[in-house]
Amino acid sequence: MNFSEFATRAFAARRTVRRPTIWLVLLLAFAALATPVRAQLDTGGIAGVVTDPDGKVVQSAQITATENATGTTYSATSSSAGYYVFPSLHTGIYKVTVSAPGFRTVVYNGVRVSIGARTAQDAVLTVGSTTESVSVSAAALTLETQTSEIDDTISPEQVQYLPLQVSGTLRSLSTLEFLVPGAVGPGTSSGGSGFQMTKINGGQEEGTDYLIDGITTNRMENGSGSFDIVAPSVEAVSEFHIDLSGLPANLGNTTGGLANYNSKSGSNQYHGAVFNFYKNAALDGNNWFNNGYLAETPLSNTAVRKSLQRPPDTKNDYGVSLGGPVRIPRLYNGTDKSFFFFGWEQLHYSTGSSVTSLIPTPTELGSNGQYFDFSSTLGGVIPGASDACNSVLYYGEIFDPTTEKTVNGQACRMPFSVNGQLNTIPMTRESEVAKAVLQYLPTPNLSGGTNNYVYDTQDQHNETVYSLRLDQNLTASHKIWGLYSSRQNTDMGNGLNLPAPINSAGGGVTNQLGKLFRLGWDWTISPNLINSMTFGTNRSNNYNLSRAANMNTEWDSKLGIANGSGPVFPGFVFVGSPYPGFGQNIGSQDVDSLIALHDEVHWQHGAHSFTFGGEAQYHQYSFVSKIGGTCSGNAGCFSFWDNQTASDTTYWGQDGNSFAAFLIGQAGTANAISQLHAPRWIMHYGALFAQDDWKIRKNLTLNLGLRWDYTTPRHEADGDTAIMDMNAPNSAADNLPGALVFAGKGAGRNGNVDETWARTWYKDFAPRVGFAWQVIPKDVLRGSTGIYYGPLVYADFGQGTMQGFTVNQTLFTADPMSGPQVDAGLPVLPSTPDLDPTQSNTQGVDSIEPTFGRPSMVQTWTLENQYEITPDLLVSVGYLGMHSTRLHGLIDYPNDIPLKDLAMGTCLQWWAAAPCPNGFNSPPLQPYSNFFNEWGSQVWAEQALRPFPQYGYINEDSYLQNVGQSSYNALEAKLERRFHNGLNVLASYTFSKTLTDADAIQPYYSTLQNQGGTQNPYDHKAEKAVSNEDIPQNFVLSYVYELPVGRGKALLGNAPKPVNAVIGGWRVSGVHRYMSGQPISFWGANGIPGFDNGIRPNRVAGQGVRRSGSFNPFTFINDGNTGYDHSSGACSTGYWNCAFVADPNPSPGVNVPYQFGNMPRNSADIRSFGFYDEDLGISKTFPIRESIHAEFSGQMFNAFNRHAFNKPDSGVQDTNFGQVGSTLLGPRNIQFVLRVTY
Repeated sequence: MNFSEFATRAFAARRTVRRPTIWLVLLLAFAALATPVRAQLDTGGIAGVVTDPDGKVVQSAQITATENATGTTYSATSSSAGYYVFPSLHTGIYKVTVSAPGFRTVVYNGVRVSIGARTAQDAVLTVGSTTESVSVSAAALTLETQTSEIDDTISPEQVQYLPLQVSGTLRSLSTLEFLVPGAVGPGTSSGGSGFQMTKINGGQEEGTDYLIDGITTNRMENGSGSFDIVAPSVEAVSEFHIDLSGLPANLGNTTGGLANYNSKSGSNQYHGAVFNFYKNAALDGNNWFNNGYLAETPLSNTAVRKSLQRPPDTKNDYGVSLGGPVRIPRLYNGTDKSFFFFGWEQLHYSTGSSVTSLIPTPTELGSNGQYFDFSSTLGGVIPGASDACNSVLYYGEIFDPTTEKTVNGQACRMPFSVNGQLNTIPMTRESEVAKAVLQYLPTPNLSGGTNNYVYDTQDQHNETVYSLRLDQNLTASHKIWGLYSSRQNTDMGNGLNLPAPINSAGGGVTNQLGKLFRLGWDWTISPNLINSMTFGTNRSNNYNLSRAANMNTEWDSKLGIANGSGPVFPGFVFVGSPYPGFGQNIGSQDVDSLIALHDEVHWQHGAHSFTFGGEAQYHQYSFVSKIGGTCSGNAGCFSFWDNQTASDTTYWGQDGNSFAAFLIGQAGTANAISQLHAPRWIMHYGALFAQDDWKIRKNLTLNLGLRWDYTTPRHEADGDTAIMDMNAPNSAADNLPGALVFAGKGAGRNGNVDETWARTWYKDFAPRVGFAWQVIPKDVLRGSTGIYYGPLVYADFGQGTMQGFTVNQTLFTADPMSGPQVDAGLPVLPSTPDLDPTQSNTQGVDSIEPTFGRPSMVQTWTLENQYEITPDLLVSVGYLGMHSTRLHGLIDYPNDIPLKDLAMGTCLQWWAAAPCPNGFNSPPLQPYSNFFNEWGSQVWAEQALRPFPQYGYINEDSYLQNVGQSSYNALEAKLERRFHNGLNVLASYTFSKTLTDADAIQPYYSTLQNQGGTQNPYDHKAEKAVSNEDIPQNFVLSYVYELPVGRGKALLGNAPKPVNAVIGGWRVSGVHRYMSGQPISFWGANGIPGFDNGIRPNRVAGQGVRRSGSFNPFTFINDGNTGYDHSSGACSTGYWNCAFVADPNPSPGVNVPYQFGNMPRNSADIRSFGFYDEDLGISKTFPIRESIHAEFSGQMFNAFNRHAFNKPDSGVQDTNFGQVGSTLLGPRNIQFVLRVTY
C-alpha cells in the first residue's frame, strides 16, 4: 500500500478511524486559531528576568535573540514581572540583546540553546542611553533555574567526537544514553540497537519513548524496539535530549523516560564532510576463550588453530554531508532565509560461512539410470523379526507400499528389489514432484567422514541512510522546516546448508525499509504569544524471506504441486533420516505506520509562562505471512516417515526409509495453512495538556502541569479478530466458560467491527508539580512530583488473536502405514473463516481481559541540588524515586491449576480416567462429557483440574496483561562541563535499587535476558524482586579534550608551521564505564504438573554460593567437568557450589504435595561479575586550506582488553550449570576514521 492509500484509509475510512478523525479535527481546529509552528519538543528556549541596578524588574524591555549560524532573529518583550521567554528556538548559539528606554543596551554573546532545555539568561541593565551598549560573554553552561525537570543533553561535540563503534549495524546514537545518571545499557561497544536493553531510572526495557524532532518513533507492537530502522544517520543529528524524571506536562506516554533527537540544519556558511570508518580484524584482540583453546591446541593441528584465530571482520562505514544556505545563481539567494542539510551514509561488509551436511549419494539417486540403490543402508537381520509376508526382516529394509496385503489378519508388504538386490527401487516409481525437486540438489563434494557435502556462503550486509532537512524563514514571524529521511538495512544471511532454493537452514534475507517525514511551522503571533506545531509520519517495512522466496518464483507451480501458492519453496521433511530436509518456510512482511500531530501555544503573561496544547497519534500495523510454522505455509509441507516404506506396524523405525518414501511420493502428512486476511491493526493515542511555569519571585519558579492521556487498544480494520472469552459458554465442553468469540459483522460474530476486546480507559489524568529555587546565585534546589502513563504495547507482532481467520488443513490417513500422495498435491484450503467457537479446544489460545486497556501508571518524585563550581562547571546531586503499577508483564497464568490441588502430588500426572493409588481421582476426573474424546483416554489429571480444562496455555502476556509493578530509589550525582575552550566533561554516578516483577514492556524479553520468570502467579508479592538490570552502583565518565598545544592555543600558540603540524590539532576523547554486576536468577527445578511456568530451586541454608578457591572458566568448559548429569542426577561443582541449591520437589510422590522453591526471581546478593570498560579515541587534525581540514583518528573499544565474563549458567538442571561460556564484553576492537571537513 502506498502512502496516499494509507493516508486515505487513515483519515477517510469512518469505521476504522472514527476516533482519530475526531482527535485530528480537534487539533487542527485548535491549531487554526493560532496557526501552526515548530513544537517545543524539538527545540529549546531562553528565559530570564530583566532588572535595573537596584534589582527592580524592568517592564516592556525589548529582547531579541539572533542565531549566529543563520542570522534568524526572534523577538520578545518583558512582562509586568520583568520576565521574558523564547519558548521555541532552534538549537545553536545565540546573541541576546536587551534594551529599554533609559538604560544601556546589553548584549549577551554565546548563549547556547540545547534541545528540550530552557537556558536561563537574566539581564541587568545599567542607566544610560540605548545607543550605548555593553557586551557580555555568556557562560557555556548555566544553572537550570526555570524548571524542576531532571534531564540532560548530549551536545553536538559529544555526538561528533566521542567514540562510537561500527559493529554489525550503522553507528547508533542511542548507545550514548547511558552517559547520563540513571541509565544502564549495553554501551558504545555494542554498536547499533543499543536501545533494546536500556533502562532509564528504573523504567521498563523498551518502554522509553524515542522521538526524532519531537515525534515518536515507537511502534504499537514492540515499543522502542525498532528505533534503528527509521533513525537517520549520526551525521544528520546535531544533539539529543534525555528526559529522566519530573516531566513537564507536554511529555508523557512512557514507562522509562524519553530521548529526543534533533536533526541537523544548515547555516549561512557551507559546511560538509566526507568520512570513512574502517575496521579490520587484524587490529583487534582475540576472544578470551579462543586464546585458551589455542594454548592447548598442538601447533601441528593447523585446521583447528585457524578456526580459533580472530574471525575476519572488515567493515567500511562511509558517507558525506553538506549543509548551507539555499542559493541558485542569478535566481535566488537564501542567506538568512533558506537553509538545507543533506547527509548520506552507508555500511557494507560480508561474512562467510561453511556448513557441512550428509546428502544422498548419486547411487541412491539412480546414477545408473535404472534404479535408486539403497543397498548400502541395508543392515543385518533384526533378531527374531518376521511378518506374515517375510520370514526374515533386516534393519533399514525398504518395502513397497503398493504391495501391502493382509495375511491371517496382519498387514504386510514385500521389499523393494531389482534383480534380487534388496533396497533397490525402480526409477519408474519416481514421483514427478520428487524428480522436479531433486534437480536443485547438488552432488557430494567431500569424501570420507560423516558428511559428504560442504556449502560455502557469503552474507552480504548493506545499510544505507540519507536525509534532507530544509528550513525557511518566511517572515520574521513565520518559520517552516521539513525533514525527510530514508533508510534501508539489508542482510542476505549465511549458514546455508544447501544451495537455494532447496536449502532448509540459514540464509534468510532480511530487508528493512524505514522512512520518516517531519514538518514544522513556527508563528510568532506577538512577542508574548507563540504557537508551535509539528506533523510527522514514520513507516517501516520489514521483509523476512528465505533465499527461495527472494527469487520471485511460484515454486509449487514450478514443481507441479497442486493447490499450493506463494514464493516460498515447499517444505520436505524426512523424519528419522540423516539427510537434511528441503525448503525453508520463511516468508513474511510487517508494516508499521504512524501519523502524528503535536501542537503547543506558548503565552507569556506577567510572571506566568503558559503552555497549552495536545497531540494525536494514529498507529497502523500490518502483518502478512506466507508461512504458518516450522513445516507449513501457503506453499505447503510434506512430512515423510519410515512408516510409509516399513514392513508393518510392529517394526517401523527399525526398517523403512523416509527419504525413499519421498522418492516414490508417499508422504505421511501433507499440510497447508493460509492467512485469509492480513490483519491491519489500528490504535489511537491522544493527549491534552496545560503547563504554567510561574515565576513567583525572581529566584523561585513553580512548575504546574496537568495532562490527560487517551489510548484505545488496537482493533483490526475489518473486524477479523478473535479471542478466548473467559465467560463465553463452550458448547463442546458442556457450556463450561471459555470459548472463542469473533469480532465483526455477520453470522457467528459479535457485530462490532471496531472490537478492541480491552476497554478504553478515560481517566488518565496526570498532574505535575515542581519548583526551582535559586537559593543563592550559584545554587539551585529543585524538586518535583508527578504522574504519567505508559503506552499500550502488544508483544505478538500482529500475529495473534486471529483464530479462525488463519485456516489450516492436514492430509493424513487413519492407517499410519499409508498417507497422501505428493503428486496429488496439497489439501484444498477453505476460502472463508472458521467461526466455530470450539475449534481451539485442546490447544493454546489468546485471551484479553477487559481491564487490560488501562495503561501503566508511573508516579515520580525528585529533589536535586545543583551548584555552580565555576561559570562553566556544574555539579548536581539528587534523589529520584519512582513507583509504577499496572505494568505490562508475564505474571498471571490464567490456566494454572489451583494451589489446593498441589496436594495431589504425582497423582497430577496420573491418568484422569483411572484411579490414582491414593484414590484422588476416583471416580475419574471428567470436567465435561466430551473431555476424553477431545484429549484422549490417557490425558493427565492435571488437565482436568485446570480452570479451563478444554484449553492448554492461555496467552495474555502478549496482549497487555497489566498486573506488574516496580519501584526505584536512587541517589544520582553529575559533574558537567559543556564544551568550552576545548574541554567537555560529563561524569555521572548512580547508587540505586530497582524492584519489579515486570522488567520489559515486552515480557518475553525479561525471560530471554535472565530466565527469571514467574513461579507462583497466585502470589504476586513473592514475584517482586530486584530487576534484571538492577545495578547498585554505576559510574560513567565521558570527555572530549582538545590539547592546548599549537597555534591559537595556550601552549606554543605561535609555533612555526612545521612544528605546529606535529604538535597541534590533537584531541583525546573517551567513555569509561564501571558497573556493579547484575542479579542472577536460578531456575530450572523440576516442574509442577498443571503449571505452565517455571519452578525455582530452594536455597540451602549454611551453604556457600560459590565454589571455594579460584575459578578458571576455560578449564571447566574445556574439560566438561561441571554441571548437572541427567543420567545420574549428580552435579559437579563449577563456579557455583552445587550444594547451595536443592530441588523443592526432589522425590515427587503420591502423598507428597508439590512445593515452590524459596529463591526469589532474581537474587540481590548473588550477582554476575562487574562490568568495566574503557573506550578511547585520539585524533589529529591536519589543515589543508583555510576552510578545509582533514582529521585522522583511532578509536579503541575495550581499550585495555578487559575480560568481563558473562554470568555463570544458573539453570540448576543444565549440563552446563556453573559454567562461564562467554564474555559480556568483546575483545579490544580498533577502528580508524578519516574525515575531511569543509
